Parts: sequence; structure tokens; C-alpha cells
Amino acid sequence: AETGDERLLHKALVELTVAAPLGDLLDIGCGQGRILKLLASRAHRVIGVDVDPDARRLARAELLLAGSPNCSLRQGDMYSLPFEDKEFDTIILDDVLSDADRPTAAIAEALRLLKAGGRVLLLATIGAGGAEKTRKLFADWAAQTGLRLAQPRSIPDKNPGWVLGVATS
Repeated sequence: AETGDERLLHKALVELTVAAPLGDLLDIGCGQGRILKLLASRAHRVIGVDVDPDARRLARAELLLAGSPNCSLRQGDMYSLPFEDKEFDTIILDDVLSDADRPTAAIAEALRLLKAGGRVLLLATIGAGGAEKTRKLFADWAAQTGLRLAQPRSIPDKNPGWVLGVATS
């Protein structure tokens, strides 16, 4: 079941879809597909990518139960994804950058796949350094990759568990 914090995170993600449509959505590091399931009905086409076959299997079952026919799952490496340039309107880097060896390379790969006017959502679980450290990382990565990053949000505001950043190329 969702925790209260997860509900707040999901609410924040859904609010983004109200402001601007998701269009074709790619979730890099989709894990068991929680965010895919949440956003599927608000997107045109949804693809989740994860290196872990067990996570993909669980996600597939979840999406089947949820009745999300516009969703598919692929195996993929975030540094070299099996898609054409400019294929997606919205790309979520789903809690994969903090542990990445080359986070800016992963962002550059996401940018290759982003349509003009599209958005990249950076989502990270807050680690040891707290929300401030995560926000600073987001800002550094954005600066290095030419992303225009809006002020990242801590979710929830008090004792946050996540930082969510919205960026455009």
C-alpha cells in the first residue's frame, strides 16, 4: 500500500500532467512500474525501461491488472537506450541518477530522446546529504548538460523523502 509520502509524490506528478500533457512518456528506471501505472491514463504512449528482469516482470503484471494497454516495458541501459532521437514528450529519470556512475551521460541520453518542447522529470530518493544535497546535484547536472531546471521540489515539504525536478532542454 502507498504511504502518505508516496501519495504526496504521486499527487505532485499528477499535478504536472494537468499543467502540460505527458504525450509519449518514457520512464527510465521504472522498477515495478508504480509511476507508469499512475500516469498511464494521462499519457498517449508509455514505455518503461529497466535493467532488472524481475522488476519488469512485476511491472508487467501490475500494468496488466491496471488495464493499461498503452504501456510497454523494455530492457534497457540508461546510457544507450533503444529508441530514435526525439521520440518522447516526457522522460522520467526515475531515481536512477544518484547511484549512477555517469549521471550526466544518462541525462544526455534522455535529452537525445526528447522532442522539442518536451520535459525531463528528475526524481530522486533523498540520501544521506538530505534534500539540499540532492537539489544541488540536480542543479550541477542541469548545468553540465544544458538542462533548464525549475526549482526542484522536496516532497513532502517537511522531512522530505524525494526531490522532484522538472527540466526542459
